Amino acid sequence: MARFSVGDVVEVMFPESGFIGSYFLATILYLLGDVEVYVQFHHLLLPSGSGLLRDVVAVVDIRPLAPSIPRFEYGLYDLVDVFVNDGWWTGRVINVTGVEGYYEIFFEMYDEVSYNVYYEMRPHLD
Repeated sequence: MARFSVGDVVEVMFPESGFIGSYFLATILYLLGDVEVYVQFHHLLLPSGSGLLRDVVAVVDIRPLAPSIPRFEYGLYDLVDVFVNDGWWTGRVINVTGVEGYYEIFFEMYDEVSYNVYYEMRPHLD
């Protein structure tokens, strides 16, 4: 389990319906052997809304925090990750709007479209 350590900020994938293709920021609180870690999410709340969600996740479902990327100009049909709904979701640029820094993004898996500004986006990582 040398890949991750307690205190590391990571991105956690949920392989469940409705979350496929998304990653959520979390901090590793405990290592649970070689296959699981206990994390606290940065933006996901408990169902009661009274605090941040903590959960046990499989090591295969986490990846290191993405590097910081300076402002980037995206082109039509670029694959991107967009920070929306408390996590990073994979989408494709379908329109470079007339407003500087704004893009129309299509999320194919969910058949949804959103408008996002460049600082909510990064080039797709996988």
